[in-house]
Amino acid sequence: MKQLNLILIIGFIFSCQIICSQNINSVFPNFDKRGMKTSILYNPAGISNIINLKNKKHSIGDFYQTYKSIAFSDFQGRLSKLDEIKIMSENETLSNKVPIGLIFTEFDVFNNTVQTEGLIVPESSHTLRRIGEQVNIFDNHRLLVGAPLKNIQRGTNVNFLLNSETLINTTDIGIDEIEVNFGDGLGYRIISVGQPFNVSYSDEGKKEILFRVTLFDQSVLESSSELNVMYSNLELNTMNNQDIVGFTSGTTEPPYIEPYNENPFKGWGEYDIFYSSDGVLDKPIFLVDGFDPTDSRNINAVYAELDYDGGNLGDIVRQNGYDVVVLNFPTYYREEDQQWIYGGADYIERNSMLLV
Repeated sequence: MKQLNLILIIGFIFSCQIICSQNINSVFPNFDKRGMKTSILYNPAGISNIINLKNKKHSIGDFYQTYKSIAFSDFQGRLSKLDEIKIMSENETLSNKVPIGLIFTEFDVFNNTVQTEGLIVPESSHTLRRIGEQVNIFDNHRLLVGAPLKNIQRGTNVNFLLNSETLINTTDIGIDEIEVNFGDGLGYRIISVGQPFNVSYSDEGKKEILFRVTLFDQSVLESSSELNVMYSNLELNTMNNQDIVGFTSGTTEPPYIEPYNENPFKGWGEYDIFYSSDGVLDKPIFLVDGFDPTDSRNINAVYAELDYDGGNLGDIVRQNGYDVVVLNFPTYYREEDQQWIYGGADYIERNSMLLV
């Protein structure tokens, strides 16, 4: 029962402190660090255990989770710029720039000795302390997490950039070389901090991004991720002779959304018309984008949702004289209040007025 209580106490206080405070010093004030190899004491008992990231493909969410976990667990309190990193990433949503995030860290965790010998006890309702003289109570871990800080890149000409704010090294071991395989068929190439690296993809699709880091001690760490590259509207227009139109609901009144404490700004959408053989818009069927908070679908991807085993329903109805009008709700920047709006998760009233 003592072991279970200890686990519950540590798990509860760590979980509370992650929400309620800035740093592990508030959980373990004046902590006795004998036996630790680092200044980072991580609790793996949470829902998202970053130790499990060692052998999986990393995402932007994994980068953020690792950053937050290390920031909280670091007795030195060195990481404090996550909000700035997120803003930087959001500002590149519609550009051809893709920030790269790379975290190399080492951290300690309590081993089973702490539980079996009851070496951590409550000091107050919100703090813990270490007791006894046992020093071999820690396991040490090393982790590399790398990922593009965008889920979706519109446009096949991409400028990747690793800058000093998104290259995190909490260890005493320097990084000698960083290589990246961008999934364009050209293999690994050396990149430098602060130097944009241009990549031109021959087609759209999910591109595997591989990271390889060589340290000053000549040890090598690897990480994998992916980036979903989609054709931009301009590329689609050029390739397929399309006419994708961006528009606002200019001929309708703004939606009534004041009850949500939201200003009644008009939305922004984009549409294209897939005509039947006569080339005249006379028998329209409207195909409307659904819930898509990451803007993972463009116009053509929405149309492709009509694919089924017998072909494409859109193609079939067009052969019968109907025209398919596709309405997409993209991510866009609203100048009125300087906000990014994720159209695929915006108020249904605002998107409805775009349809009108």
